[in-house]
Amino acid sequence: MKRILVVGAIASVSLWLSACNPDKKDNDDDQGNETEVVQVGQLALVGGALHGCSSMVTSDCVDWDAYRTTELASLTDEEIRSPVELGVSLTNANIDAVLNDAAWDTNLYFAEAAEEILLALQNGLTSPDYLYASWEDFRSAFINYGDTSIVDGEGNTITGNDLWFNSSDAQYSTLERLERVDETFQYTVTAEKVDAVLGQPDIAALDSVLLNALSVTLDDSVYASPVSQADLIDYFGEINVVDASVNGWKLFKKYLSDDEFDFMLATLDPENDDTFLVDATHITTIENDTTVYNGGAGWDEYNRSDLVTVLNYLRNQAGGDITYASYAELKAAITSTYLDESNQSVAFDYELGSDVWAELSTLEQTLVLQGLVDPLVNYSRPVEYVHLEGSGSTESINVVKAIVEKAKGDSAETPKFLIMTSSSNNSYDAVDFYVSLFNQAGASAQWLPIDRAYQDARMLQRCDLLNAIHADYASDAHVNLLYPDYAAVHNAACEDPQSVLEMIADADAIFINGGGQRRSLDALMPIVNGDRIDSAEMALIRERFNANELLISGTSAGTAVQGGGYLNNDSHVNPMIDGGTAHDVLVSGYDEGIAVFEGGLGLFNYGITDTHFSERARETRLIKLAQQTNVQLGFGVDETTALFVDKLEEDGHARAEFRVVGKSGVFIADLADAHVRSGESDVLEVEQVSIHYLRQGDRAELSADDGNLDVMLAGDNVSVDGSAATVLDNDVLYEDHFRDMASDFVLTGAMHATGTSYEDNPTIQVELSRSAATVTAKQGDSASYTNVLMLISAPQ
Repeated sequence: MKRILVVGAIASVSLWLSACNPDKKDNDDDQGNETEVVQVGQLALVGGALHGCSSMVTSDCVDWDAYRTTELASLTDEEIRSPVELGVSLTNANIDAVLNDAAWDTNLYFAEAAEEILLALQNGLTSPDYLYASWEDFRSAFINYGDTSIVDGEGNTITGNDLWFNSSDAQYSTLERLERVDETFQYTVTAEKVDAVLGQPDIAALDSVLLNALSVTLDDSVYASPVSQADLIDYFGEINVVDASVNGWKLFKKYLSDDEFDFMLATLDPENDDTFLVDATHITTIENDTTVYNGGAGWDEYNRSDLVTVLNYLRNQAGGDITYASYAELKAAITSTYLDESNQSVAFDYELGSDVWAELSTLEQTLVLQGLVDPLVNYSRPVEYVHLEGSGSTESINVVKAIVEKAKGDSAETPKFLIMTSSSNNSYDAVDFYVSLFNQAGASAQWLPIDRAYQDARMLQRCDLLNAIHADYASDAHVNLLYPDYAAVHNAACEDPQSVLEMIADADAIFINGGGQRRSLDALMPIVNGDRIDSAEMALIRERFNANELLISGTSAGTAVQGGGYLNNDSHVNPMIDGGTAHDVLVSGYDEGIAVFEGGLGLFNYGITDTHFSERARETRLIKLAQQTNVQLGFGVDETTALFVDKLEEDGHARAEFRVVGKSGVFIADLADAHVRSGESDVLEVEQVSIHYLRQGDRAELSADDGNLDVMLAGDNVSVDGSAATVLDNDVLYEDHFRDMASDFVLTGAMHATGTSYEDNPTIQVELSRSAATVTAKQGDSASYTNVLMLISAPQ
């Protein structure tokens, strides 16, 4: 369905807002000359929180039970996917898996703070598996940890709150490794499985010392009965892998019989006072003993010989008799003794299986687990079922349907949607939801199996590794077994990338889900030799988008990733926002951990895009990134709200038309006339920022040539007499306080509004004032406005 939209200039409002897209139209300019307006692209940017009623989020339904007992009555509970709370386990293995991830290498201060917090939280738990019952319980404990002992490079103490909200997406994603392992999977470790694991090319290619240590660990782990993953890893951790003729660790913990062990302790501690003397007399007693019974067999002479050798070694190392003040000291001395055939100390790289496991990359760990797992028997994947019309949010329903109608245009055919779930770590997880959501909204939707794992496997030319790479990203070694249908599609696409290009060539629209925008950027524009480049899939998407043959839409991260590119030839690149709280970025600015300065996909090239906007008071953080990177415009889209964009060309001049659909609004910051005030503070102080807030029915036009923005409000204008008192707010950087303050300001007719931050180190102040061009329009109890002036400062 190729769609060419030709519209007039500002006067052609009704044509532009209609669902129909005429093929061609000539329009007269101000001098009466004919001009041709050609549409060159369409976008739909949703700010997040598309609430859809489903079996996984029944709280978003008007009446899920009624739908379950009617439309889904023929299905068993086992066939319907429902939430499962596994909890968060802070075992040493889980914490190591988090901290060993390379994502923390970009900020060593954060890495140290994360380690301190996780170990402190572990220390506060009493259960054997160090378990938090839910992710929310863990999240609350982490955020409320308070100050760590770690101070960053600017002298600021890092708190749990800082770390949780300011870590990069990649760093935050590592925390998912703490989620308790689903005990659906069991492992029987056999010699045949071990041989297969060690024979895998990526395991066989390990450093020889590490491979040998892994081999020892696995060879000692032959199970006849199934065990859970947690038990398997725990068992690995307790296996000694030092290659020594005399192994004190194995001797103390494994080889000595109970009778031999008790005789050793009694001989070295004759006074029974928990101090242990290693001297020639006691060693001789052990060497000559005939009293140990051992079921009638007496001493195992290998055990006796090794024990005497270890004790003599310890005495010689001490230069004579040595007393150990406690059992723990004696144990530590013996278990750390490793000797070769000449009774010389052996140097070793790994002592225990836990050391070996920690040395493996998460991908290598996944390969080991995938090689040892037992297959699921009689497994049928439960499906997440969706009921669009049963959603408690009519605005969400309307936004989804509006996107489908936008893709349909004037065609009578059902629009073909490709659903990308690349913003998720586990790209299989949300497929059911979004495919069903758009199908029920009138589209023909299918999953587009492109994600980071797909691109990684394609670049490596190793589709055989796709399951492991995806499992590594998903922090679930066996996600392919839980979603066998999607794993099959994923693998088939990797083996036949041409089939993916054919899907894109035949589609009318693409929708990108929420999650992490950097993940979707990696899925479409991977980094090759240090530079981001269009993948073959992205090149085709860009080609068809620029020919107005493909609507690009997304929510949350799927909106944020669409930014990038340049407003015009004189502009700086639009960066992609990827994190940061308002107060922190105003104080410290953005770095590469929370912003991608080279931008996102560049489809929306008019400015920076941000989401979950008014609900999280992100106005100042958007302005800060725009100021820091010399970008003129920032667009913040509220939850359950969409910004529809038509990219146009008129006689070689690029422009865009915007309209808003949904529950709330779209905030636009224009820094064309803004300037930074000089002062003693290092905090951003910027004034003359022109801000606008558009709600449903409002529209705007942007000339890309000069950055001129015209806003047209749909409601009734509000008159102003200037008599209202200044509007005040004392927590303007939190939740929707800025939106409420701005709304009160424009609706009451006040001339000024002043908000301050709850944070006082330093206190941030935000001031709003009217200009001669300020206009307010009222829709019910809500307000749209344009050309309000904004000042951000940090008064001393």
